[in-house]
Amino acid sequence: KLSGPFYEINDFKKVRDKLDIVENNDDDEPFECDGRIVFVIHSKSNNVPRPGKGVGEIIVANENMNFNLLRNQNQWRRKLDDSWSQEFNLDGKKWLSVKHYIYGSRYKKGFPDFYHMFSLNSDSKISKDVEIASAAASKSGKYKNDVIRKEEIHVDNGYDDNVSRGEALTSKFSQNKDLTNLLEMTNNACIKQYQRNVPLENDNLLMKVRDSIIVK
Repeated sequence: KLSGPFYEINDFKKVRDKLDIVENNDDDEPFECDGRIVFVIHSKSNNVPRPGKGVGEIIVANENMNFNLLRNQNQWRRKLDDSWSQEFNLDGKKWLSVKHYIYGSRYKKGFPDFYHMFSLNSDSKISKDVEIASAAASKSGKYKNDVIRKEEIHVDNGYDDNVSRGEALTSKFSQNKDLTNLLEMTNNACIKQYQRNVPLENDNLLMKVRDSIIVK
């Protein structure tokens, strides 16, 4: 996480920043989902495999027909990922992706001007590109050879990615009807978010948002 004794050790910070890990599950209670059906989402997911047939996914044969609508949704795995670019409003600003809001919120209290740079209202390069936003929030603060974040700008004390991510996910999926419908098409499947070199775990926050905004 961004706090605690381990985060004070530079080697742990370096590994975390290298993997570009966004915390999303550790503090959440396990969320009930149908373990017979598992979907894996990622910013570069392959759109070809049918639901349950992608890498790391599971589906029992008699459930295939229940996901025919989802199957016809272009890039549905990518759209469920935090990197997907589709505007939403939150905290009086416009954001291009969930990751933009998470990264920017890390600096909201101590460096509000830098926080603003992640929002589309700033019209900055950071606000329009997830890769640049990720670089701005990384250990080096550099994108290629350009310094995006000055050395003195640091993460707010006590900041929690989980809180910001939950707010952003709710806004993203509740404000975009097509994404609301897409999330509903996953029914009660277990959704896991792929992160490089990290074991697959249920994306509890995303599934909680699914449960909260979908009318049963």
